Amino acid sequence: MKQLLLILVFLSVCFADDWPYFLGQDLNGISKETQISKNWKVKQPQKLWEVKIGDGYSGITVVGDLVYTAYGKNREEYCIAVKNGEVVWKKVIGPYFYSRIGSGPRTTPTIHEGRLYIVGAYGDFHCLDAKTGKTLWNFNILRKFKTKNLKWGMCSSPVIYKHMLLYNVGGNNGNSIVALDQKTGNTLWQSGSDSASYATPTIAKICGEDQAIFFTGNGLYTVDPNNGKYLWSFSWPVYKNAATPICRGDYVFLSSSYGQGAGALLHIKKNGNKYNVRQIWKNRRFKNHYTTSILWQDHLYGFHNNIFTCVNFNNGGNTWVQRGFKKGLLIATNDGHAVVLGQAGNLALVKLNPQRYIELGTYKPFGKNTNCLVIPTLANGMLYVRDNERLICLDISN
Repeated sequence: MKQLLLILVFLSVCFADDWPYFLGQDLNGISKETQISKNWKVKQPQKLWEVKIGDGYSGITVVGDLVYTAYGKNREEYCIAVKNGEVVWKKVIGPYFYSRIGSGPRTTPTIHEGRLYIVGAYGDFHCLDAKTGKTLWNFNILRKFKTKNLKWGMCSSPVIYKHMLLYNVGGNNGNSIVALDQKTGNTLWQSGSDSASYATPTIAKICGEDQAIFFTGNGLYTVDPNNGKYLWSFSWPVYKNAATPICRGDYVFLSSSYGQGAGALLHIKKNGNKYNVRQIWKNRRFKNHYTTSILWQDHLYGFHNNIFTCVNFNNGGNTWVQRGFKKGLLIATNDGHAVVLGQAGNLALVKLNPQRYIELGTYKPFGKNTNCLVIPTLANGMLYVRDNERLICLDISN
């Protein structure tokens, strides 16, 4: 009996699906969860708890029984940890960022090996003990690298690679992309002179090697994450880039809104020590304003501004569109389902299907007069959503 209990504990540890980073464990917005309700018309989400917070676009991360996000209130920005609906700790991370289109912090907490990394809207970079909120190190990344803040504040979240934190600070003197030591915050390498953007970078294996892909204010800028060595770039003249690039094999999808914005697929090929970057297709009817799309099998699911859209990954053709969410956000599960959150707080469970939009139920956790612009998080059977006032935990397990 004791041996069986040990096996069960081991399995629960191995299969627990935390969401420690922006876009989840694999940086792609797809959860490993499969044990969720597949029909909300029969079994709707159950609200377990709600915590009053404040303004902000900070995403929600989850490790074990602790839930993290950041918000702004009373002229300050805070990072918080919540357990079972109770605030475990709260930490000031910088001055309150005010904007007529939405105030408060923008970056999502990154959790790794017991440490939490968060950047305030004015560039205050913190390393905190994830369980207690104790400061381990902090500095202002804009002052450190002598660069300026973005118009809408710092939005990119730190990305983990080995013992490093990768970040696009936007310096114009060989210090646009930086790698910091996780334990000390010391600078390990610097690269590039691109302006910053609002997009969080990603890590992918392209041409058989690890590459860090940054969607900067100038376009894609890719480096060897081990040393910051420049590998290849692709000009994209839309400085308000916000969606994280999506990678599959030697292909990279990028998308943005405004002006010249569009969605595009690139093929990367290496010849000797040089890279050739070729645009496969471009679709102006798939402009990701700020929400990163989901790649499931051979199709992209995401928002063309305020229209939920499905696009063929291989040729860029639109297959269907669905209105009714306004600006929307989505995450997916490993078995082909998606949770879509509309700006007005309408949640929908959707079966990912390239032929047509298939809705499996809806739910409204916030009621009326809400504004939802933060990507949901799915971890250990719980769905976490927030607006500019509340953080809510919903049980969607089957």
